[in-house]
Amino acid sequence: MRYLGPIAILCAVLGLSACGGDEAPANPEEAEVGKVKPTIEPPPGGPPTKLVVRDRVEGLGPAAKAGDMLSIRYIGVGEDGKARWSTWGDGPPLTFELGLAEFFEGWDEAVEGMKAGGRREITFPAIMSGEPLFYVVDLLKIK
Repeated sequence: MRYLGPIAILCAVLGLSACGGDEAPANPEEAEVGKVKPTIEPPPGGPPTKLVVRDRVEGLGPAAKAGDMLSIRYIGVGEDGKARWSTWGDGPPLTFELGLAEFFEGWDEAVEGMKAGGRREITFPAIMSGEPLFYVVDLLKIK
């Protein structure tokens, strides 16, 4: 019983150093990937003229490549900012093989290189998709 005090102090010190104190995560959006529907709005400046890809959260592990089976959640909006396509809801995530060009032009190119746990913002010009489209994609798994 006489060791209880020093052990409790040691545990408290180790626990605080392991937690990193009161620091907030570097990117709070990391905790939301695959769990919280992302927000998305068309960027200002008029219709896009080229494919633009920006990682909001990079993810971990190997990068997705052609032939990989990907499990994703996504939301897509048109130029008016209204959600038109989404896997956020009661349904399962979308699973597809990367590199088979199953979607519109530029989709495979835009998703390739993502890492599991990543969240990517993608802007498609009308020349690729028929109209300007804006997506946020969460890559849940690479198989």
